Order: sequence, then structure tokens, then C-alpha cells
Amino acid sequence: GIDITDRKVMEAEQTQLKRAIDEGLEGVALLNTRGRYTYMNTAYSAIYGYGREELLGHSWAPQHPSQEIIRIKRECLPALERSGSWQGELIGKKKTGQLFAVEVSLTTLPVDQGAVPGYVCICRDITERKKAEEKFRLVVEAAPSGMIMINQKGRIVLANQLVTQLFHYSRRELLGQPIELLIPERFRRTHEADVSRFFAHLESRAMGNGRDLYGCRKDGTEFPVEVGLQPLKSGNDTFVLASIVDITKRKQWEEQ
Repeated sequence: GIDITDRKVMEAEQTQLKRAIDEGLEGVALLNTRGRYTYMNTAYSAIYGYGREELLGHSWAPQHPSQEIIRIKRECLPALERSGSWQGELIGKKKTGQLFAVEVSLTTLPVDQGAVPGYVCICRDITERKKAEEKFRLVVEAAPSGMIMINQKGRIVLANQLVTQLFHYSRRELLGQPIELLIPERFRRTHEADVSRFFAHLESRAMGNGRDLYGCRKDGTEFPVEVGLQPLKSGNDTFVLASIVDITKRKQWEEQ
């Protein structure tokens, strides 16, 4: 009697799970080892502009342009074989031929308990996010002051042209570097603590609390700066956008 009850509970749970996946907003598909679809929810086929029945039993390849198919075969599938998962952005192709940005997560299916070998593909159309990111980048680029965005590790993820002019570094030299690179050595240790504190208590404010602040150029020369901090949320991640103004001329004028 217990076995039947357990089985009924499991079947009910599986039905609930299937319904949750069927009606979910993210595209979910199962593929066999030959790369053919064995299951997908409505969201998955809708992302690519198809009905489910048009894709089931067929290969994944027509949902991507030819260059991307080469990349998937060269990069994604070998990584999937090696580590059991792959995650990243791909270019998708809708039924109409329109190309779009898609975030994809691939995971191999465990072969135990009689499961059919293959993999799960979860995807999300990120076209709107990409447009928003591009708009944000353009706004940052056009800002009248130097703009730097840092992540929670205190590393630079974005810098506009004015920052490169202020500090004499190229963007390539800045990206991925700790923000302390642009601060005189004697202030670096206390600055790391300031960054941690700011992420713990997020609010827009001027930096320094009345202290004189200095930037440090690539050649080691220093110059006085004014810094404004603005916290930003993007999904689960938090960033800080810092605006930096060289106030050398203002300081000289004040001292006259």
C-alpha cells in the first residue's frame, strides 16, 4: 500500500513540475544525443517564433545562423561533454530569419534511472536587455564627466572616453582592474574598506565627506578630483557608477 501511495505522490509532483515548466516564462527544451528536440515548453518554441510541433523531432541547428552553428559545435558542445554544462550568450534565428541575442544554459542529463541520454537547454531572449545596455553605454559615453562602473569586487567593468583622457590609460588597460589602480598608493588600503562599506549601505552621495580626493594617472602624477557615487542594480548584481571631475583649475582659482 505504501509503494502505491508513494508512487501517486511522485506522479502528482511530476505533474506539477511538468505544468510549471510547460507554463514557465523561460524556454526549456530536452534534446537527445543527436541534437534533436524530444520535449519543449511553449516559451521555448515562441522565443524562436515556431509552434512546438514544428520543432519536435528536429535538430537545433536551424535556430541559429551558420556562423553560430560552427561556434556551438566548436565551443559549446565540447564544453558540455567535458564539464556537463555550458552557459553563455548566442545569436538565435527566428522562423522569420530575424537574428536576436539569446542567453543559453546547457546541462547534460544524468543517465541513471533509465533516463534517455541527452541534455537540457534553458534559454531567454535578451534583446530588450541588450538594447537597454547599449542605451546605458551611450549615456555614459556622452556624460560631461569621467564615468566608471565597478562591480562588487571593486573591479572596473565600464569606463568612458573621458576617464581614459583623465588617467592616461586605455580602456583595455582599465577593464577588469581594481579601482585602486586610479588612486594614490597611500589611500589604497582605506579605499578598499570604503568600497565594501558603500556596497553594504547603498545610497547616492558624494565621496570623501569633506576630505580632499586625488586621482593617480598612469605616470604616477596626482590631481584633485570630485567623485559622485550612484548605486545600480542589474538583475541580482549591484554596481557602483562613479562620476569623476578633475578640479585642478577650481583649486588653483580658490588658492589665488
